Amino acid sequence: MPPKDSDSDDSEPDNKIVLPKRWHDMTPRERAMMGVQAQFDRYHKIARATGYTGHDMRLMSELKLLDASLGPPHSSTTSKISSPSSPPSSPSPSPPEIPALPQPSILATATFALTISPHYGNINNVLHGGAVALIMDMVTTAAIGPLAKKGYWEFLAGVTRTMSTNYLKSIPVGTLVHVHGHVMGLGKNMSFIKGFITSPDGKIVYVTCDVNKVGLPAKTEHMGYRVEWDEIWEDKAEGEGKAKL
Repeated sequence: MPPKDSDSDDSEPDNKIVLPKRWHDMTPRERAMMGVQAQFDRYHKIARATGYTGHDMRLMSELKLLDASLGPPHSSTTSKISSPSSPPSSPSPSPPEIPALPQPSILATATFALTISPHYGNINNVLHGGAVALIMDMVTTAAIGPLAKKGYWEFLAGVTRTMSTNYLKSIPVGTLVHVHGHVMGLGKNMSFIKGFITSPDGKIVYVTCDVNKVGLPAKTEHMGYRVEWDEIWEDKAEGEGKAKL
């Protein structure tokens, strides 16, 4: 059983974002961002409580959420992000300028920044193909966040069934990249998500990826670790209930 909130470690990871805490005070973009952020919040809460130190732990701590959308991504040309040597900037209420593919068929998106550390490299000092699979797996799952509902593709509920990856250009260790997940199809049990690794300005596409996932129910014990998003959804449900009276 998960510990009570008062007994849990309240320290936050560096990639934590802060957004309004009531559904009706949030913009559609903020709701999408929070839907993605909730995946990370619950992950870190479980990891702290259980002492989890698995293969994906470093990546989930180093990915920095830049943007998310319900529908096609925000269209722009460049991205404003702190360099690795400068302190992270506070999230802006307006969408950051991120390269986008504004296709109407896109159901939801998430975009992250990641600096390729030696941990993800190979002996040639470039990003390892196995690390690409890990990055694409986690980012394409997190991209479902804006569409997730109670009992429907909740916390990291998609298990990758097939992944087709195109390695277009090597990525030297130390490179700052943007990682995109675009949800193209989401049903009750199956999903199709496209992933991309690009330069921050979008001029270089390093990797493309097609991922098919099978939806599985989230573990009951995992959902017992509550995060802010749970309270926001309850606030939404309460507001809708009052509106029907």
